[in-house]
Amino acid sequence: MSFQQSIQSVLDWNIPVVYANRCIPFAGFPLLYPDLVKASRLGTEYLRSSGKRRLAFVHKQLPDHLLPYFLDGYRQATGSAEKPLLLEMADSMDLAKDCIPALSVATQH
Repeated sequence: MSFQQSIQSVLDWNIPVVYANRCIPFAGFPLLYPDLVKASRLGTEYLRSSGKRRLAFVHKQLPDHLLPYFLDGYRQATGSAEKPLLLEMADSMDLAKDCIPALSVATQH
């Protein structure tokens, strides 16, 4: 069952829904949109406090206007204009098989 179908099933049962973390094209329930800059800053600060210095942002395809929010949070946390490694996952990609090797090579440099 697709994500859209699962949400529609919940709505069909008249179960109240509030979805947070992405903009989805469904009418009939409120949408809470997170502070993406703060989320990115907090995540970056946590990883850096754990001793991580080479960070990657692995994501599914994002609307073009959202990526700058994540990058702004990263910039606020690092105090640097340098960007993290950006790795966009296609729907057909598998995290372990397709992304982990690329990440391990990138972090060795």
